[in-house]
Amino acid sequence: MTSGNDRAERLRPVQHWFLDLDGTTYLGGEPLPGALPLIEHFRRSGTGFTFLTNNSSRSSREYAVKLSRMGFPVTSENVFTSGQATAGYLARTHPEASVYLLGTPAFAAELGAAGISVVEDRPDFVVLGFDPDLDFARLTRACSFLREGSRYLASHPDANCPVAGGYIPDAGSVMALIEASTGRRPEEVVGKPNRRFIEEAAAAAGVDLSRCAMVGDRLETDVEMALTVGIPGVLVLSGATRADDARLGRSPWREEVEVVSGLDGLLESLEVRG
Repeated sequence: MTSGNDRAERLRPVQHWFLDLDGTTYLGGEPLPGALPLIEHFRRSGTGFTFLTNNSSRSSREYAVKLSRMGFPVTSENVFTSGQATAGYLARTHPEASVYLLGTPAFAAELGAAGISVVEDRPDFVVLGFDPDLDFARLTRACSFLREGSRYLASHPDANCPVAGGYIPDAGSVMALIEASTGRRPEEVVGKPNRRFIEEAAAAAGVDLSRCAMVGDRLETDVEMALTVGIPGVLVLSGATRADDARLGRSPWREEVEVVSGLDGLLESLEVRG
């Protein structure tokens, strides 16, 4: 079994940190304890950082604006979305492909910036993202394309998106609806916990993934992705996962994951080790 000291040692050489947003960095539009000081610590020490989000409805620029309004000294280069990862994956593997998109204009712009054609008829791929304004006509059309043989990708698997007062259906819920109607599941779901997401993010940041670590509030997405690519995973208890979660007592979580109260706890740990 890996000891706490061994896990701590794995964090010493980390040169670039990937951090989840909602439940890890902020909650309800407010920075969580330790979030702003941690980013300042990274800036002072010359440590790289990128915020990762499965939410494909907004662009990295829009997220940077949101974070800046909370006081985070960031630019769009410090944010990477599942929409960007999906666009990058398509551009690398199917650069000539055309796409029918169930997603927002921001996601369409990400695809266009990567050289991917977004079309309304005879697409090579149907691409599913998170779109709170998705209408039934577009959903019906996407199902028709899938029945006719178009290939199928999704930006992320999240079933629900947290909003003020609760949740709204996210891409994973629409994915289930499409499967019930067509029998089709995506060939690839690019966002967390898929390793493609963090590999695309590391490539975009120009960093060696082996010198990175991932921080998040979900074992099944953030931490699982880190363990899949063999980098340290740090779980914060400020969001979706609580200290009494039974999974924390099981392997591999018990052996490989460092658990802290929140980003304030991670900052304290890094300052002690530094």
